[in-house]
Amino acid sequence: MVSYQSIQLLRWIAATMVMLAHVGVGQHSYKGIDLLFAISGFVIYLSSYQKMGSGVKTAINFFKKRCIRVYSFYWLTLFSLLLSGLYSLAYDFNYLKVVFLIPSHQSFLSLTWSLSYELYFYVLIGLVIAFLKPIQAQKALIGFWLISSILLLLQWTDYSLKRKAINFLVGQNIWQILSGCLACMYFIESAAKSKASHLKIAVLFFCGMLLFFAYASYYSTLSFLLTGLGSASIVLSLALLEERNRIPFPQLFIRLGNASYVAYLIHIPLFHFFRPHINQNLAMQCLLIFVVWAISVLLHELIEKPMVYQLNQHLISKKSN
Repeated sequence: MVSYQSIQLLRWIAATMVMLAHVGVGQHSYKGIDLLFAISGFVIYLSSYQKMGSGVKTAINFFKKRCIRVYSFYWLTLFSLLLSGLYSLAYDFNYLKVVFLIPSHQSFLSLTWSLSYELYFYVLIGLVIAFLKPIQAQKALIGFWLISSILLLLQWTDYSLKRKAINFLVGQNIWQILSGCLACMYFIESAAKSKASHLKIAVLFFCGMLLFFAYASYYSTLSFLLTGLGSASIVLSLALLEERNRIPFPQLFIRLGNASYVAYLIHIPLFHFFRPHINQNLAMQCLLIFVVWAISVLLHELIEKPMVYQLNQHLISKKSN
């Protein structure tokens, strides 16, 4: 699979927005998680569409690889914090839910709820890889997106999905991930036929930015719709632009994008550690975020990257597609 540097740049931007939201900076910074969901849908579909219909063994290897990516550094972070005594969890059923990222877990890391959606999405893609050919897979994912869209629109009425299992299965967060999938379907078709002109890409990007930064009530149905469509459009337009013009990005941004998962996991504990010792002004908040990114890059290069590589070498079948 071709690696798109613009996607890595977006990952860094989205993760930084999440950090800004957690220090209370930026009116739209909370939308970083929506952008990360759209990126995930786009990237996972792009990396797996050629494997669709390959059978159960390929699907299992796909799911193993994704679990290694999610759980390896997550467990390292979680158990390091627990063993250090900085945080604690009662040894009850919620403890198991936190460890295995089961939906509705209550974690001191605050944002690991999103990883439950990622794992659920990996299960869906794994089933597609196992049993559906590419055309069938497209139809199934589009159908799933339409069902999710209907339920999302229903929330404009008195019908509420909050705190219901159906909200996890087909609610607004999986809708945003699937929106990234649909954007990738269009990207694959356009890239193959070289149909996307620079004007078309510019209009798509501009519309995506308008939707993404449009004001809507916090966590309202309209906010999810606008931000989800905007995020998918931004990811699509940048990927199309990079496909037409291979513009080299500074390697610093690529490294930051590669370290985004580490930053996503460790920034809450680091904020808790450093913030009591610094003045709560914008300059110091930005300095704190800079420190988090510096630590994240080091941890990615020295620990996460080699750990994921070694686990993949030992646990993934050498005969996988």
